[in-house]
Amino acid sequence: MTPGLRAYQRVRLTTATPQELVVLLYEGLVKFTTIGRRDLEARDFAAAGVALTRAIDIIGHLRDCLDRERDPALCGNLDRMYAAWTRAIARSQVEVDLPSLDTVIGQMDEMTATWRAAAIEATRRGGAK
Repeated sequence: MTPGLRAYQRVRLTTATPQELVVLLYEGLVKFTTIGRRDLEARDFAAAGVALTRAIDIIGHLRDCLDRERDPALCGNLDRMYAAWTRAIARSQVEVDLPSLDTVIGQMDEMTATWRAAAIEATRRGGAK
């Protein structure tokens, strides 16, 4: 990674709204899950393990960031979804279950789009945090 790209990414992270940070996490989640799926399909299990472990780490961060006091019901639903994704990713590594990963990636894409729309709406309303 070039110094210029690192600087750009640092600025992007430090100036992002909370909603934009969630979008970045989801984008990384989709990226690493997709890479892991590709590596599993190619039977490169070591590379798949690295990518899918990064995806699980991102899910862990998303779970840690849930504000359970603010909306317990929503956080409970998200937590269950994140737990299901973690199980599916872990199972896919053991069983080389590509269809399960395809399902999870589709769900992640939907959530990314939802958060992207929420970030745009928050910015439109004045950067509500």
